[in-house]
Amino acid sequence: MLGVELIDDEARFARLGCEWPALLAASAADRPFLSWEWLSTWWRHLRAGRRLHVLALREGGDFIGIAPFALRPPALGRLLPFRAVEFLGTGYVGSDYLDLIVARGSEARAIGAIADYLDGRSMALELSRIRDDSLSMGLLGALEGSGRWLSRRGASEVCPFVKLRSQSWDAYLGGLGASHRYNVRRRLRNLSKRFTLRFVQAKTATECADWLEVLIRLHRQRRATSREHSTAFHRTDLVRFHRQFTGLALRRGWLRLQLLLLDEVPAAALYGLKYGGTFYFYQSGFDPGFSRYSIGLATLALAIRGAITEGADEFDMLHGDESYKFLWTRDVHALARYTALPPGLRGTVCHSLLGMREHLKRLPRPAWGGPAAGPGPVALEADPRGLD
Repeated sequence: MLGVELIDDEARFARLGCEWPALLAASAADRPFLSWEWLSTWWRHLRAGRRLHVLALREGGDFIGIAPFALRPPALGRLLPFRAVEFLGTGYVGSDYLDLIVARGSEARAIGAIADYLDGRSMALELSRIRDDSLSMGLLGALEGSGRWLSRRGASEVCPFVKLRSQSWDAYLGGLGASHRYNVRRRLRNLSKRFTLRFVQAKTATECADWLEVLIRLHRQRRATSREHSTAFHRTDLVRFHRQFTGLALRRGWLRLQLLLLDEVPAAALYGLKYGGTFYFYQSGFDPGFSRYSIGLATLALAIRGAITEGADEFDMLHGDESYKFLWTRDVHALARYTALPPGLRGTVCHSLLGMREHLKRLPRPAWGGPAAGPGPVALEADPRGLD
């Protein structure tokens, strides 16, 4: 018989850490943003006012699933007069591909058990940055299929990604647009002529700690110079999160914290994760003093080339439709946000209000009334990525 256990205290949550990695590896959701290292660190530093609401699924003596949920208080400003169940990792930290974690072959039974648990409880379900092929979509379908829950799709996002399987660097470049291919080669060649160029990766705990501070400094320096707002390292709790997580990721062999050194001066830094067959490009920064050399472009090119050398199948640029990403690829993973509302009058009214709000957002703003337009997409020469 399949049982659902609510984990709502930190001691039992900590004990799950012994079983979590093996279950994640046995699931179709095996990505770094669902790892114990990422989510337990998020809980420690970024939980805000949430409470643990993790569901552990066991069948006989087997641990077959986790619904990595947290419970958020009612948020009237968001038109949700309910407590809301959402994924651990939600928020400005930039966790993509959040999902249920279920052993392969047990998906249907797990979705049914989680849907039964949620049904009859006066809680909304808010799921963000989920893929259309995720188990989360199956859970939403099960709730809607009961004929009692109502759901609404929110804003969609994309994660551009580069297909690298069985490709050499030259073969990959050969598939890019002619002008971009020429620009990449020219920029790398000119940098090598003008400077002693080294692209290096953190290997030790000291390098990890020191180079993360370099990345943060370069990222902030670039944003201050361009007057662009960034939420990447804008809070001390977020910085503490990354200081702890990068150390854990280094020990697991996932961390790809890289520096572009020009005459031994850090000109740019890139923060990525090599997890399974995918290189995840998370964040970057560079010295504006070197901007005329297109070091954003060069850094991204060197990171992709390095991923190919490592045998990566994909180079995932994570969420954001910045125009520079589509110089490197046309392929995307689609992400969506859904709100599911429980049965009853409050849920029905809230569903209608959310629909009205989405309709109003789509209306054109009057020329005299809207705020000034913000900055456009980040240019490739400006910065290779911002999770802002």
